[in-house]
Amino acid sequence: MRLLLADDHAVFRECLARALESSGHVVVAQCGDGDAAVSEAQRLRPDVAVLDVSMPGCGGLAATRRVASLGVPVVVLTMHAEADVRERALESGASDLLVKDCRTAEVVAALEKAAGERAVASAAAPASSAPALSAREQEVLGLLAGGAAPPDIASRLYISSVTVKNHLASIYRKLGCRGRTQAVIYALQHGLVIE
Repeated sequence: MRLLLADDHAVFRECLARALESSGHVVVAQCGDGDAAVSEAQRLRPDVAVLDVSMPGCGGLAATRRVASLGVPVVVLTMHAEADVRERALESGASDLLVKDCRTAEVVAALEKAAGERAVASAAAPASSAPALSAREQEVLGLLAGGAAPPDIASRLYISSVTVKNHLASIYRKLGCRGRTQAVIYALQHGLVIE
């Protein structure tokens, strides 16, 4: 696998790179901040990106969202073990979150799983038929992909915020998405964006 590593602690990043390369993978870029990670992901299109949560620049979760939107799987590797950090990382499009006290074998397994899911999704995309979203769900998804926040969607469609939340839950379930970023990628790929 071709990997991108982003962590503002250079010694940790360099040690991780050596460990991953000794496992047979290639580290194509190392970055110390979120902006550089996004830029390198755009330029190199690695198989998987490994990002920290706490980084200078745009920050780890914003970088995760932007890198995932490029179709590059992201594994977040952080010292933060709190459940809300995991939830926010997954909502930002991360394939997985690992805490830095894990073993190298766990990191490699998570990276290989993320790369495998990407390959399966890429292979299945042309042949698979789109999930059956209702007309209203398509509207909600299109507005979301166009940049509207859930309260704005509720206002524009004259429905309650609870109804929007229910539609989003149904959309995520039908598309097999973990959250907003993956659903937006789907909408952009299928031309569902509403101006």
